[in-house]
Amino acid sequence: MPKISVIIPLYNAEKYVAQALGSVLGQTMGDYEVLIVDDGSSDNSVAVCRELKDPRIKIISQTNSGAASARNRGINESIGDYIAFLDADDAWVPEKLAKQLAHLEHSPDVGISFGRSLLMDQSGVRLTILQKMPTHCTAVELLLRNLITNTSTPFIRRQVLEDIRFKEIVNGTLQYAYFDCSLRGGCEDYELWVRIALTTDWKIEGLPDYLTLYRIHPDSASSRTETMLKNHSKALEKIRSYSPGFIVQWGKAARAYLLLHMARKSLRFRNPTVAMKYTKEAMLLHRHPLWFHPVVTLQTISAACLLQVLPKGLYDKLEKMAFHLIDHANKIKHGSGN
Repeated sequence: MPKISVIIPLYNAEKYVAQALGSVLGQTMGDYEVLIVDDGSSDNSVAVCRELKDPRIKIISQTNSGAASARNRGINESIGDYIAFLDADDAWVPEKLAKQLAHLEHSPDVGISFGRSLLMDQSGVRLTILQKMPTHCTAVELLLRNLITNTSTPFIRRQVLEDIRFKEIVNGTLQYAYFDCSLRGGCEDYELWVRIALTTDWKIEGLPDYLTLYRIHPDSASSRTETMLKNHSKALEKIRSYSPGFIVQWGKAARAYLLLHMARKSLRFRNPTVAMKYTKEAMLLHRHPLWFHPVVTLQTISAACLLQVLPKGLYDKLEKMAFHLIDHANKIKHGSGN
């Protein structure tokens, strides 16, 4: 029986899924199964997957129901003691599974291991921007900043998921669910991490290495800001249902952090008007980001202002210089990250 189950929700990702699968098959350890859950793709995604003749790969098909449903289906049909998710447009470094398996095997009280993510653009070019340094995560930190950042980085004990599962009816059949299928836009995993932190005793810890290549492109769910904002509201209401006092205390601050996150995404896609709108809304709603994370917050405010007044070419040059300095500082502080 394989020790690890890798679950890949697949929907119209024919441009990227070969790289994703290649990064799984290129892992330094091979004791895993790969469950590709095709969520009603209408392109050649499945055909691309079938070209890889590896006995560890299993393709499951379902009508289009969303990434949360696909992940739930994969969990229910998997057999490994550990679960790792990979979105079809992302990729892993070769040592990811080995490092995270060692982390959990040496830390019996840790239920989820995750690492840093290196961003890449649509064509797969690495942007050399490491996402925030992960630490031991509390429920508050997960709610405010979601330090796990994306679903392609966590490595989870099956027992953790069994501890928070619930039942729902899927196509007339009562099944176990883990992700809330009513949430979309990336908020389904966000709510799950917070639920685990609030309702179980499992620890959630990060490794200092970058283990995931996270693709930034206009088609990604996390780039659709209005969808994210609506689903964030729904996620907060879901969390309120099992921890009302927690949301009363931290809900507005969490919204402010999300608005700043949306501002940074708008800057990435060169939309200064929207970036400034979200920045102003965040500062009016709650000052927690400014008090406790002043550098990133002030960088966001400054960039939104500069993008409004500078020519695009000059802004691009300044941004590139800033990324280079940040990357250089990260390498000095944390090493190469490999």
